[in-house]
Amino acid sequence: MRGTIKKRARNSWTLWWDEPRGADGKRRQRNKTVTGPKRVAEAELRRILAELDAGSYVPPNKVTVRDLLERWLSEYVDVQVRPKTAEGYRMISELHIVPALGILSLNELHPSHVIRYQKSALVNGRRNGEGGLSAQTVKHHHRVLSQALEYGIGQGLLSRNVCKQVKAPKPAHKEMKVLTVEEIARLFETA
Repeated sequence: MRGTIKKRARNSWTLWWDEPRGADGKRRQRNKTVTGPKRVAEAELRRILAELDAGSYVPPNKVTVRDLLERWLSEYVDVQVRPKTAEGYRMISELHIVPALGILSLNELHPSHVIRYQKSALVNGRRNGEGGLSAQTVKHHHRVLSQALEYGIGQGLLSRNVCKQVKAPKPAHKEMKVLTVEEIARLFETA
């Protein structure tokens, strides 16, 4: 059996597929419930089977975004990155990303979650509740989450980085103000 779809109820489908055999040689099957039209279930089964064929399939697990960030910070960042940079990554993770996305399992994390997080951070992302974060800051958050997800891929915890499917906010280009000759002369006079 490669993979099958069985109808559960209206717009509810159970997907069944075979995983690679275990070390003991026994057959391992997984299933997943998908809601929506049958074409959504078919597309999801095709995606899973394509990952199996490509060797990038990761079995569902209960590792959360919080767990991944903690592991990435302790196993990679604290060892490979300068202390001040590590402190910044830790602050972004603990104060912003974990409260927003931390409870999601890595299997549940979708690009739409990242998009909603970015929109929310731009509107009301400040810790004191008075306004949003700048596009540059949210772009930095995007990079931190993306790096952690890449680490998770390397550790075999997930098969894809959802941040690569989402564009980070583009910071507004600020026009540089150039001083005139008179302004430069006045500046030197006052100094």
